[in-house]
Amino acid sequence: MAKHEFPRKALDIASKAGFITKELWKDYIYGRVGNTKAEKRRYHWAWNNLLERGYLIQHPNKHLSNVLVFNKNNRDAQRYIGGIASRSPYESNIRHDEMLLRGLLKIESAELLRHWTLESELKSNERDEFRLTSQGRSIKYPDAILYPKPSNNDRKVAIELELTLKNRTRYKQIIGAYGFLSELPAVIFVYATPAIEKAIKETVNGDHLAASSGRFGFMSLAEWQRNPIDGEIDLMNSKATLKTLFYE
Repeated sequence: MAKHEFPRKALDIASKAGFITKELWKDYIYGRVGNTKAEKRRYHWAWNNLLERGYLIQHPNKHLSNVLVFNKNNRDAQRYIGGIASRSPYESNIRHDEMLLRGLLKIESAELLRHWTLESELKSNERDEFRLTSQGRSIKYPDAILYPKPSNNDRKVAIELELTLKNRTRYKQIIGAYGFLSELPAVIFVYATPAIEKAIKETVNGDHLAASSGRFGFMSLAEWQRNPIDGEIDLMNSKATLKTLFYE
């Protein structure tokens, strides 16, 4: 990153997610760090330069020293995004959101997407059309929504990253709520453990409309981290990948 360069990608991620970690920045923006002292100094300078510019600030929790958040008080940063920056997530959600971002940035790097959005953005911009509701009660927004290329492709895909096991009532609410959200023809649950996969699949199978819709798919967290583009998606009665969901 040259001194004159505007850290556009870092600012873009931080404004969408509400934060960026040093690991995400290194892996998806800065790139490989060489072994020489000069290369390592340049790497540390580039990270610190994000703070010096004032577009990003240190996370208020001192234990999160490798996390920067979008500086909403910086006018240049606000002018750059031209909208409302997402709020920083709760500290307990940063690990979840970082794992989600890793898959999204891999998909983006393959140039398959014209756009992607996060739950934090949907909340900040009050996007009612993607609010999940069940029996009149607001539940949440999708963790992420993928918009594939080209611009006339309406096969939007929702991503739900599940790292911990929820109770069955919660899963019933989420599955039921997606039934009313026709804007999203495909919903992929990325699960961390077989127990989570089993619980969600049983919930889908227990809902006749959900089971017959063919909208719900399942991908392991390992696949999401390794190769989310071509990783296997279990659609209950068939197999797919994100590529096939986008284009077939």
